[in-house]
Amino acid sequence: MASRGWLETAYYYLGSDFRGKSDSFTLTYMAPMGGWGILDYGLNFARHPSDFIRLGYASYLSSFALMNTGNKNSNYGFWYPSKENDGASGWAFEPQQYTRNWINKNQGRGPWFYDGEADIGYGGATRMAATVITNDDIFGLVAYGGNLKRDGNKLKVIP
Repeated sequence: MASRGWLETAYYYLGSDFRGKSDSFTLTYMAPMGGWGILDYGLNFARHPSDFIRLGYASYLSSFALMNTGNKNSNYGFWYPSKENDGASGWAFEPQQYTRNWINKNQGRGPWFYDGEADIGYGGATRMAATVITNDDIFGLVAYGGNLKRDGNKLKVIP
């Protein structure tokens, strides 16, 4: 819980797996894998589930920020533009402006330009992929991963 952006909500920390070391990186494959357990706890065991559901769902979404996706107008992605990089995903996000990472490669701020275990993390994300409707302590009635509309006394949800 402590390493998942609970207090610092920058997009590269919220729900992530930051370990607090100077050479640490965020949004690795472990973010959705650990988030799966946090979401499960919030949905099935917590007495006050809002914080856990919110944080678990943020963990689910976090590593998708590393995907290089787009269309012709955006040159097929933000991080590494070009059609041949469309759909690629970085292994982790480096929040520092410049560093030398743990595998001894120079790395600037942004996704790592190679992949290691991102597919394992996306495997965890597919296991927790769901639309979750909850009465959140902060946001009220909300559908994480969907559109929620009230129609009289009915709720309409589009995942």
